[in-house]
Amino acid sequence: MQVVIVGRDTYLSSFIAKSMERSGYSAACILYERDVLSVIEAQNAALVIADLEADETERIHFCRGVKELKNPPKLLIIGSSFEEETVMLNAGADDWIEKPYKTDVFLARASALLRQSINR
Repeated sequence: MQVVIVGRDTYLSSFIAKSMERSGYSAACILYERDVLSVIEAQNAALVIADLEADETERIHFCRGVKELKNPPKLLIIGSSFEEETVMLNAGADDWIEKPYKTDVFLARASALLRQSINR
């Protein structure tokens, strides 16, 4: 299953991709920029993991945009404050995890979302 990691921090994106690959998933990193939604759609991703260092409006727009794709993937948002959890979930995220997080908990959440995408 294809996992796409979206972010501006290439080090963190690479770490997440390697963790997903060690768990048996195919992973690709995409730099967060204007045409990111078309790139996600072209990848035919089952799961998008996004670490968005952007303002709230931009993050909401991203979540909604992912859910409007033809075959929307599951979406896991990595956040840095408790307050944004409700906002991101209401905007379309399927799950949310706060930094700093434990890698095993993160991988368990990602695996659960991938299992759900098989059953959709």
